[in-house]
Amino acid sequence: EARDIPKWTRFRTFNSGHRLRIIGMCSVQVSDLEDRRDTLILGDKQYIFPEDNTMVTMVMVHHPMHWLRDCVAAKSYILNRSSILLTGHEHLPDLIKVTPFSGPPERIEISAGTVTATKSDGPFELAYNLLELDVNEQAEVVLTVWPRIWNQKHPRFVADVDKTGGAESKTV
Repeated sequence: EARDIPKWTRFRTFNSGHRLRIIGMCSVQVSDLEDRRDTLILGDKQYIFPEDNTMVTMVMVHHPMHWLRDCVAAKSYILNRSSILLTGHEHLPDLIKVTPFSGPPERIEISAGTVTATKSDGPFELAYNLLELDVNEQAEVVLTVWPRIWNQKHPRFVADVDKTGGAESKTV
């Protein structure tokens, strides 16, 4: 991709022949220590990318969509052209499966926690997610998320069974 566009794209092929497109976007082009909602932008050179239903598309961007000044336009493109959205910044991990009544297809939105204590003035969780993409017997691409959370009593990361409803992982 052009050096003046901070977006990058990578492709991976599963043994089954299914393809994965990973798109990383930079949400800190206009950024400083005073970052706040509605002051950051992605820019259309990042969020306008070709629609391709022959592969799974995963988009990664540091800030959640609602932090972006161009949120409405960016969200429209990203959510209609990808099935997995990974975000961070707020340090509150979450996994949401969205099944719209109409419009974009089903998708997964995952927000990250943090593996280091960086904020003392707000809520955060020492947590991260492991993601596994696979193809099942019906030739469908499935995503398994293994959420991990810091255990203060026994200092180490452990399965976050609260996020999954009791299991070590959640497959969607």
